[in-house]
Amino acid sequence: QVGIDALKFLTNGSINMVSPQKFSNAKLTNLNNVQQHTYSGPHPAGNIGVHVSQIDPIKNKEDSIWYISIQDLISIGKLFLTGKVDYRKIITVAGSSVLEKQHYSVNRGTLISQILSNNKVEVDARIISGDILTGSISYMDNSIGFYHDSITVIPNVPNRVFMGWIAPGFSKYSLSNTFLSKLLPKKEKVFTTSMNGSKRAILPIGAIEKVMPLNILPTMLIKSIIANDIETMEQLGIYECDPEDFTLCSFSDASKMDITGIIQDGLDFAEAEG
Repeated sequence: QVGIDALKFLTNGSINMVSPQKFSNAKLTNLNNVQQHTYSGPHPAGNIGVHVSQIDPIKNKEDSIWYISIQDLISIGKLFLTGKVDYRKIITVAGSSVLEKQHYSVNRGTLISQILSNNKVEVDARIISGDILTGSISYMDNSIGFYHDSITVIPNVPNRVFMGWIAPGFSKYSLSNTFLSKLLPKKEKVFTTSMNGSKRAILPIGAIEKVMPLNILPTMLIKSIIANDIETMEQLGIYECDPEDFTLCSFSDASKMDITGIIQDGLDFAEAEG
């Protein structure tokens, strides 16, 4: 409550809190000076951008919305209650290349090597600060990102599989029913760093539209960003976008484009244009 009261001094707008529909905690549901919302469903239902679009949509470039995690909100509350900065945070360690997948209570800035010191990590695995879709490449001698709440460790596959496109794909994940794995009983798939192919021309087959959580046209927006067409970008809703909301588009795109990077480039360009 103290954290929310502190935020109230920083804004003239409303403060909204969003939590999973099945989540129940009396200390959170009975808070004052905050509007409570719930969400349900799989990722990306929990994305900040999805919540903003449903609760208080961004209409133009003059609109400004800030967000904060519940852990950071608690840290602010503790600061005003005790006068001391709380550096602790709860993180998760996950991924198929690490043995013990669990939660840890760590200090901000703790090295990844210290967090994983008592865990078994596969040799040459890819370490990601953050989750597999929005995180960034990291290493043992780095600390976890300031805004990251997880460490993900997955197999690193630097080389392409020869003639991989012609293989039956019994163990591969498929969004487009390309592999025979779609006909087999569901098994947990192992995701790696492999892109399963090289970059190619934009293929408008509707794959990214199927996983787009916002009410926009992603393919048209991407093309307008690449063309630096600021007017079309604005008409297509660039100000509503955050790279996080396009991670599944990057994952499912047959063209192998870094769509999240393109969206960030578009936002940077729009900011530069004023």
